[in-house]
Amino acid sequence: MGGVNRLTKRGLRIGKNFQYEKGILIDKIYPHLISIGDDVIFSADVKVLAHDAGLRNIMGVVRIGHVTIGNRVFVGLGTIILPNVTIRDDVIVGAGSVVSRDLPSETVCAGSPAKVLCTLAEY
Repeated sequence: MGGVNRLTKRGLRIGKNFQYEKGILIDKIYPHLISIGDDVIFSADVKVLAHDAGLRNIMGVVRIGHVTIGNRVFVGLGTIILPNVTIRDDVIVGAGSVVSRDLPSETVCAGSPAKVLCTLAEY
């Protein structure tokens, strides 16, 4: 929890009951642009990025944006969450997903890019 605590001092917002496994990476440069709701679980090796500096040398631009993760969200092993994304409440994100666009409430999503597979009720 040490690294996460340091990031909250720099503006990362985390709700109640946040649980995570080894190897998570939360953007250390722009933590103030990231918000994680209540009762969120990150499996191992989840990455949350609020910027993409990798394009600076190629295109001369950097994409920077907010990342909002709602309440009661489960994020599967090895998922990458990119800038300018909102994951609404009650969402399951499958392992290995790349979340590059908003995900609606009460859904099960997976893939690269992540897309809705079914509703939570259907799951």
